[in-house]
Amino acid sequence: MKKKVLEALPQNCEPLIIHDNDPDGLCSSIIFKRYTGGKTRRLIGRANLSMEWYKRLNIEAASKTVILDIPEVEQEFLDTQNVPVWIDHHMPQKRHNVLYVNPRNYDPNIYVPTTTMAQDFVGTKETLWIAMIGSIADYHWPHFAEEFKSLYPDLCKRDTVQEALLHDPISELVKLFFFLLKGERQEVEQHIRDLHKIKSPYELLTQSSKEGERLWKRFKKRDEVFNQSYKDARSKNTRSKLLVYEYQPGKWSFTSYLSNMLSTTLKGKTIIIARRDNGVMKCSCRGPNVLEVLKEVLPKVGGKGGGHPTACGASVPEQEWESFKRLFKSRL
Repeated sequence: MKKKVLEALPQNCEPLIIHDNDPDGLCSSIIFKRYTGGKTRRLIGRANLSMEWYKRLNIEAASKTVILDIPEVEQEFLDTQNVPVWIDHHMPQKRHNVLYVNPRNYDPNIYVPTTTMAQDFVGTKETLWIAMIGSIADYHWPHFAEEFKSLYPDLCKRDTVQEALLHDPISELVKLFFFLLKGERQEVEQHIRDLHKIKSPYELLTQSSKEGERLWKRFKKRDEVFNQSYKDARSKNTRSKLLVYEYQPGKWSFTSYLSNMLSTTLKGKTIIIARRDNGVMKCSCRGPNVLEVLKEVLPKVGGKGGGHPTACGASVPEQEWESFKRLFKSRL
């Protein structure tokens, strides 16, 4: 598969790189751009590439397009002549006219983030720290973890995602990549431009460049707000198998990362973090077999959702929220 990807995306081919709006999508795009050059665009909102996006992204002007970490792409979008590669790790889709790279085509239970594949396909020793951050951010311990630890022994000493996120300095970098995707569009685009210029994790940790200093300062503002929400959510913990935390974010939403950290610290517990948004409760869910429970409960309340077996997103009509919680808890 690597050979086919490199044939479709040779070095310095200057493609348009479209990626998901999370650390896995962002990190994989940084790795690919350092190999191929080109421009990057993040997909905001529902991760579905339709012909509407074809027009908005001005795909016709691109000589090649690579799609990274996007779960859904419409066939009409792929029928354009300049979309040679789509790399993803969500539920496999049946599409043609594209080199579709998804490990779950061969093993439905395998879990390999797009960042891990990007590093395997076009990464170098210089992008290894980016690959490690993107993989851990997607809750995956990559096969190159030992190589990373030998190069950056002060950043990671543990041997699991959970322990690294709780105790190692790399956890701060993972948070930074999550939090700097929060905010107004223009501000986030500036963050991404700055991140593309960062050559070493120490530029961020020690603020040794103007980009590193600017990014760290903005990250710390978000981190302060997150810590308040995290402390409040922890205070709601009981002996129940389920922790539901409802909050209304201000300037920045930390729903996904909040659920990640609570599931890391409260091992074995099922976590639902929810916020109200125009009559809908938008949820980030973590826990053993959470996807299986969601598939059973969501149709009964008119909700939608999906994701990975232990990490999912869901939307529930606000008027059905109490019913959803009751049904969900009864299935645990």
